[in-house]
Amino acid sequence: MEASESSQSLPDSNNKTCSDGKHVELSDASPVELSLPGERQAVNRSALVQRCMYAAIFLSGASALLYEVAWVRMMGLSVGSSTQAASCVIAAFLGGLMIGGWLAGLWLSRVKMRSLLVYGLLESGIAVAAPIVSYLLQCLPPFVASLAESVPSTVFWLTAERLIAASVLLLPPTILMGATLPVLTDVLVRYYAKPAHYFSMLYGLNTLGAAFGSLAAAYLAFPYLGIFNSILLAASLNCLIAISTFALHFIERKRHADSTTLSGLESLKPVEQ
Repeated sequence: MEASESSQSLPDSNNKTCSDGKHVELSDASPVELSLPGERQAVNRSALVQRCMYAAIFLSGASALLYEVAWVRMMGLSVGSSTQAASCVIAAFLGGLMIGGWLAGLWLSRVKMRSLLVYGLLESGIAVAAPIVSYLLQCLPPFVASLAESVPSTVFWLTAERLIAASVLLLPPTILMGATLPVLTDVLVRYYAKPAHYFSMLYGLNTLGAAFGSLAAAYLAFPYLGIFNSILLAASLNCLIAISTFALHFIERKRHADSTTLSGLESLKPVEQ
């Protein structure tokens, strides 16, 4: 009898009574439904960040695969073989993604910095580096021809130097691309308590965007815009993502400053006896 009375007197861990007397129920499967205006605004801001990050990772995947398909076309003109060009671009692309993800993981575990700002900087770097690399790939055949005088003039050495030069050019933008997914995952982990769920969502949307970007490059962008203009279109998508991310960063920074000011003012209120 005493055990039943004590269990009834204990508050339910899934319930909460707000300061205005309203009773709300907490759920582990979704963000908390709060009745206070400030709490509602916090939930809305978190949902806004979530939607913006989902759209950003989709567009980022689309632009990345548009770059890759364009670079395969350019490498075909330099190397002279579509198979060798595709192998070189895919190897450099996946290698850069691996290096970028590894470096981002090390950086996030050691440095405390706002990930929204870092993600915007990464997208800005991609928008700048990708068109420059694409222009340099167009200048690759004369450069390789000048190097051919200092190496044995065999098919193996000529192909090797072309592939090495192209791989070195492709690594900087692909490393930046590889760092975007870990940084963006860190952004969502700050707002939600289920990192595995949101990482899978980001990875799925990034892959879906990559599929869309490869199809759009082959059937829409290249036939109507050309290769280099398509690369500029992809760079403009990266710029759009970067600008939106910077805007979100400054909104969140202002919100944090306002909440800090309000908490400081509340601490100065006299305590009622």
